[in-house]
Amino acid sequence: MKVSIVVPAFNEERYIGRCLSSIVNQSVSPDEIIVVDNNSTDKTAEIARSFNVKVISQKLPGTINARNLGFDSALYDVIARTDADSVLDKNCVAEIKKYFQKNKNIDAVLGTHLYEGVPEGVNRTMFMQFMFTMQMLLGHIGLIGPSMIIKSSAWKKVRSSLCKNDKEVHEDIDVSIHLNMLGLKIGYAPKVIVWTSTRRLINNPRSFFLEYPNRFLRMCKSHQIKSRVKLNLLKKIKLPNF
Repeated sequence: MKVSIVVPAFNEERYIGRCLSSIVNQSVSPDEIIVVDNNSTDKTAEIARSFNVKVISQKLPGTINARNLGFDSALYDVIARTDADSVLDKNCVAEIKKYFQKNKNIDAVLGTHLYEGVPEGVNRTMFMQFMFTMQMLLGHIGLIGPSMIIKSSAWKKVRSSLCKNDKEVHEDIDVSIHLNMLGLKIGYAPKVIVWTSTRRLINNPRSFFLEYPNRFLRMCKSHQIKSRVKLNLLKKIKLPNF
């Protein structure tokens, strides 16, 4: 089993170097590393090329377009995606391969997603709350971009049905919703651990704590998700525009 890692990037010169360092220094090397440069105007692409990885350009703006090109370009059995401001535990690739070897019926996987500099207990609690919320509202495991893994066979099946507007959906959770609609299975690999910068929480807390959940609820409505929560909150909440 071979693993491709895809890193979408837009103006990430501050972070892309340490992200790629964590990828190239894995205990088990990935079989392919792809950086998708999404119209960066800084040194993102230059820094990426210094790591001797594949750098491809996506002129269409947006995470969805960058992700799609990266996943479509991946050559191998399993596609792992992370963010340019994230750092992978040194055993991520090894654990991905172990997980899929043991769980051959699983089509996509959520790894453990933590934030840098946040106390361990708080970090784990936040992540478990995310998993609980996804299970309650969606009825299945949700995916998170920085620690998202999918079989290339599953990607080919779900690709054409995915939403295309970054402003209307969380692209990672959207993938998990459409995988579930097709009857494909999502698992959780606790030993695949990724840390992400807290810059979004610090630099734009309004977006993180208001716009993000608002977009999630609108996405649930647009996908006609039947919540496991007995009270049908989605119908009662009036959602503001951000």
